[in-house]
Amino acid sequence: MKTLPINLIAEKNLMHSPEPWLILLEITLSDVGATVLRFVKNTEDIVFDGNTYTAFPFQLSIVESNSEGQIPQVTLKVCNITRLLTPYLESLDGGIDSTVKVIVVNNGHLDEDYSELELEFSVMGCEADVLWVTWTLGMINPLNRRFPLYRYLANHCNWIFRGAECGYAGASTVCNRSFDDCIARENTANFGGFLGMQNDGIRIA
Repeated sequence: MKTLPINLIAEKNLMHSPEPWLILLEITLSDVGATVLRFVKNTEDIVFDGNTYTAFPFQLSIVESNSEGQIPQVTLKVCNITRLLTPYLESLDGGIDSTVKVIVVNNGHLDEDYSELELEFSVMGCEADVLWVTWTLGMINPLNRRFPLYRYLANHCNWIFRGAECGYAGASTVCNRSFDDCIARENTANFGGFLGMQNDGIRIA
């Protein structure tokens, strides 16, 4: 069972904190190139997990729950005044079947592991006007999940850089997730690739 890192538990229990909790959106569109849009509900951009999240207005409803066995749904409203999303909506049937990852982070502890505070949804419906793009989000269809979960590659690490599995806490801020980069950072004990697969002969995975 996963638990929050100790720093986040302490921050959560504070009566008052100078560092705000922020909501991040990682929207992976259903186009051929899998365009990824990253937004943060904040007054300025932030960098989290090596990616820049652009300050952008959006509203996220509370997940609905009931006792009738219905799949919970969420309503996401993203500002449409700049028409940023319009080209995508027109070419992708409103973005149906795109995925939306919601991550809650603390601005003062962006290097912590937030996997316990992530939710992932699928876009099930879309409406748009001059002010808002409104997406109806539902739980991810398990049939669309990658199986097996990890790719079995010899020289490519499966772990997110500086994430819990990676465990790297040094000065470097970027990594190409190769074994050579892992050697340079003296972190080979946590390498998430399968080096044995690069040799000729029988390969078992």
